[in-house]
Amino acid sequence: MRKILSVLIALSFTLACGAAMACDSEKEGETADNIDLPADAVMTKVVLNVSDATCGGCVVGIRKELTALKGVADVQGSEDDYHLVTVTVAEGTVSNEELIAAVKKAGYTATVQAADKTS
Repeated sequence: MRKILSVLIALSFTLACGAAMACDSEKEGETADNIDLPADAVMTKVVLNVSDATCGGCVVGIRKELTALKGVADVQGSEDDYHLVTVTVAEGTVSNEELIAAVKKAGYTATVQAADKTS
């Protein structure tokens, strides 16, 4: 019985570590395919503080919802702090409230930490 328990514990640990590594491998930004902007479009970077995000897997779900919004050009998750998500949007296309609603749809709570024009 002890051997079976040891094997099950080892298997659980291996699966958990593999899942964590898969989450952490999603560190690069994701560019939205649903946006067609003119070259002179004014872009704004909005930094969201997602207080309940704990790993890269959380950021993956958040990215999926954010990149589905028309006007979102790019989503970057912080490698050091999963609570920070930077969203690049075409000015006038998507509101901060819509960004927050998309994060909520992914199952998390967000607030706007900062917003700056990039071009």
